[in-house]
Amino acid sequence: MDQELPLGLHYNIHSIQSNLDSGAINITHIDTAITHYLTSIIAIGAMEEDYCDGTEDPNNIVSTEEHLQLAREIVAKSTVLLENKDDLLPLDVYDMKIETIVVIGDNSTIAGGGSGSVSPSVIVTHAMGLELAFAEVGRGTTGNSNSKPYSNSNTSKTPVNVIYNDGLDLEVAMALAASADIVVVVVGVTSCEGSDRDTLSMGDKQNTLVSSIADMESVREKGQ
Repeated sequence: MDQELPLGLHYNIHSIQSNLDSGAINITHIDTAITHYLTSIIAIGAMEEDYCDGTEDPNNIVSTEEHLQLAREIVAKSTVLLENKDDLLPLDVYDMKIETIVVIGDNSTIAGGGSGSVSPSVIVTHAMGLELAFAEVGRGTTGNSNSKPYSNSNTSKTPVNVIYNDGLDLEVAMALAASADIVVVVVGVTSCEGSDRDTLSMGDKQNTLVSSIADMESVREKGQ
């Protein structure tokens, strides 16, 4: 191990010196670990004088347009699609039958906890992403998902209204879902090192939300 995170509880100045004195490790082990660590730091230019002089916001370094595009590509390529019934995905932004999309569920889980936690400089929620996608082809509306409003620039295209609901009130969520052309259910949990989860379940409330919406959609499909 080259580096112990988040703190040096086991590998620190006292334990390392003790292990050096006993011969359990030698200076070569330390040099190798340091080389591994510094190689990456040097590779990204963090050792250069003009990398960051302390007065510049570090977000300006990591949140460039190039980096944001790369992050989006990584997310897209790492997404696993378990099922795509009737080729529903990706949604066709030019499908004029889509007029209302309801996004229901978790809107706050951004990252896990622990030393690997990252606070992104830009957050695009599921509802915001949908609004942006339809707005880019002139089908945006003011919406009500707490994202930036977009005016419909082409009145010949049917505007798409994207509605967000947190899903905490199941009856309200079900009513909104019943009125939508497309329903997107978002669930999520956070995890971190130091403890194990008892189950991979999303929790009773979120499981109920998913099954309830799915059952309603199944009934609606059979009725069509």
